[in-house]
Formats: sequence, structure tokens, C-alpha cells
Amino acid sequence: MLSLESVHETTRGEDLFQKLLQALGKFNLPLDKLCGVATDGAPAMVGKHEGMVSLLKKEMDARGIDMIRWYFFIVLFTNKVFVQNL
Repeated sequence: MLSLESVHETTRGEDLFQKLLQALGKFNLPLDKLCGVATDGAPAMVGKHEGMVSLLKKEMDARGIDMIRWYFFIVLFTNKVFVQNL
């Protein structure tokens, strides 16, 4: 885990993506060192065009960085965690 950030107004993919970039900047971590992303599967996180993961991929493509190799979808069921490599 990198950081816990508050989101006050909306929780759209763009909002979450900006929080991710802020957290990376706060710790002076370059985007090309990111090796994985875990989400809960919410549309704001995984939406095809405007989800945080899609925006992250677009940003990495624009910077010429290979997209992260691992993306995890986490589903919680009554105290059990299932992780699926997509």
C-alpha cells in the first residue's frame, strides 16, 4: 500500500487517478516503477474508458511506459479474499 487519500467530492475514475498521481508525487515515485494494481472491481476503478485503470494505462502509454503486467481483481466474500489474475 502506497498511501491512504481522502476523496471529498466525487469518486469518478479521474478523481481516483489524480489521487494516485498525487500519492506517487508525494513519495517521489516514478510511474514506471509501478508493478501492479489491485481494485475492488467498481466501475470507477475498472471502467473501460474512464476507469482509473484505463486512465492509468493511457498515461503510461503516453509516457512510453509498458503497461503494468499484473492487474488484480479482488472480491470479498464474508471474510474470505479471492484474488484473480486477469
